[in-house]
Amino acid sequence: MRWLCSAVAVIPCVASAESTGGNAVFSRSGRRLGGAAAGAFGFARMLADVPVGLFLTHHLRRAVVLGPCVMAVGVLVLTTGGPFPVLVLGRLLMGVGHALGMVAGLTAILRYKTGLSLASALNAYEFSAMIGMLSGTALIGALPTSLSWNLAFLVTCAPLAIGLVSQAQPTFFGLV
Repeated sequence: MRWLCSAVAVIPCVASAESTGGNAVFSRSGRRLGGAAAGAFGFARMLADVPVGLFLTHHLRRAVVLGPCVMAVGVLVLTTGGPFPVLVLGRLLMGVGHALGMVAGLTAILRYKTGLSLASALNAYEFSAMIGMLSGTALIGALPTSLSWNLAFLVTCAPLAIGLVSQAQPTFFGLV
């Protein structure tokens, strides 16, 4: 339970930093059709919500782990800098990972937190997402313009690596 709570605390901040940083990187890169690639994230996020909710009914712990992993795969695909379909695929994977992580966090809070502290727990979760959005935007704006968009995006996604490492505990392999 303690592992699940610590993982849930990391997800919104990391996921929001990635999504915000991704949109900023595309606008910074000046790539044609960058808006469509950036929009693929929101499209995938929207389409994945219902299936993710059904998956979470029975696999909450798996979703808490899979969310950041799918997002990391999306980041790696995106930063290959391949042709437009590869960029869209990367953003689609990031959107699915974001849906898994954010909905898993909310589900965990609602499942395990009851009573008078529920509202404050939900508020803390939302607040960490806002910190992630602000930090992603601030970080991408503070990077030197000489960095390629791929490298700038990887730097912005550094919190994702921290989140994945924080989940790599013995309970990671004993998923229920």
